[in-house]
Amino acid sequence: MLRSFPIRRWLQSATGRDQNVGTPTARPPVQAAMAVEPLENRRLLSGDVVLKWNELLMQSLGNQPPRVPLARNMSIVHVAMFDAVNAIERSYDPYASNVHASRGASKEAAAAQAARDTLTALYPSRQAIYDAALAEDLVGIPDGRARQGIEIGTEVARQILELRANDGASTIVTYTPPNNDPGQWQPTPPNFATATNTHVSQIAPFGIESSEQFRPGPHPALDSLEYAAAYNEVKTLGSATNSTRTADQTLVAELWRQPVTNHVVWNRVAQDLAGARDTGIAETARLFALLDMSINDGLQTSNGSKFHYGLWRPVTAIRRGAEDGNSATEANGTWTTLHPTTPPYPSYAGNASTIGAASATVLASAFGGDDVAFDVDWSRYIPSAATRSYSSFSAAADEMADSRVYGGIHFSFDNDAGKQVGANVADYIIENLLKPRRTPSAFREVSTGLAPATAVESNAVGVDVGLPSPLEFCKTTILEVEGVSTGGLLV
Repeated sequence: MLRSFPIRRWLQSATGRDQNVGTPTARPPVQAAMAVEPLENRRLLSGDVVLKWNELLMQSLGNQPPRVPLARNMSIVHVAMFDAVNAIERSYDPYASNVHASRGASKEAAAAQAARDTLTALYPSRQAIYDAALAEDLVGIPDGRARQGIEIGTEVARQILELRANDGASTIVTYTPPNNDPGQWQPTPPNFATATNTHVSQIAPFGIESSEQFRPGPHPALDSLEYAAAYNEVKTLGSATNSTRTADQTLVAELWRQPVTNHVVWNRVAQDLAGARDTGIAETARLFALLDMSINDGLQTSNGSKFHYGLWRPVTAIRRGAEDGNSATEANGTWTTLHPTTPPYPSYAGNASTIGAASATVLASAFGGDDVAFDVDWSRYIPSAATRSYSSFSAAADEMADSRVYGGIHFSFDNDAGKQVGANVADYIIENLLKPRRTPSAFREVSTGLAPATAVESNAVGVDVGLPSPLEFCKTTILEVEGVSTGGLLV
């Protein structure tokens, strides 16, 4: 049976602290960060620069290098933008670099430079596009502030790229099914492609400890009633012919079919909501960093689950239904999926449902709850499609998961497991990364494992870095740039 996604509800308490129902957290109010937002000569700094570069990133995904996961590159760009902006604003704990810069430095210049440098490294054929976008963003920013922002963005991007340089994103890992037993994944018709995504779970994650941390429990046994119910459901709903699908369900199967679309849609939902609410530059940068890290680490977890359990896909299961030892399943040797192909890797847990749940969880946290209505203009992805309205983040996540059953490529219990993975990973990343600071950063002790920072001259920007455990990387750099006098203090 298709199940709805039980997303946690995020509430705002009377003290301004975000609370996950049943699990209070210690988040300070966002207003505190926004109250000290400095002014540029042009306008109040909103998150527009982050939205612009996010869209440039979305448009770059068609140039993705072989084997490198989409969300890995998305996360690199957005954690660099966040750390660059946060180095100036200092409202949150940094992700990987802690750049103590003058508050007079331009946050827009820092964000744009960090985005330009990371995108150019990841998609070098598009450098001219990024250079033009950066030049446009720098127009009107006073020279001194622009230079400081550029230096900060350059250094943060360098550190993030160095951090991820040997993360295993393009490693070649082969996989051969260990046997042909009932339930064991095998290459699927019509092209019987060899397994892909075999290395994804082995890439260094951005926030979680490992791809095993939130691995779901085992799938239902082949001879169980739950397995039979899911088997018969996808057999009737997901068939290419003689299906019980409605016209809308067939449309949904097509709308969410492409992996690139699944990543882009949720980022554009975040674009629309952040733009409509005019969120500040630091809050917007944080939103996209949390969103894309949650998608990335969620997919590393779901892909790890796939090769850990090695469950066959519905097309194999239905064609070999007489072998599963379940009297409630009936084989159909010619059964074919609605989707033209089945992804070439095992079934459990579902990747699409992981993306949807992770995204819905982050957006519910950022925008005050799950019940936020929004529209998706599907004609941007399929020209003949129309705009669809969603009553909540979880409604879109549910539709995304259900699309895999309608397409014939997943069991519903794959989706249930993927939803849990996505929610668990996103919750962990929200609770443990980029956390709001409770005390002014000038008085906050930063633990990096290095000797304590000392005062520097007022024309220096100090950079001390404490990188997260997945890649155990740490260094200290001093950037000599023109700054605003701070009385010789590192602020």
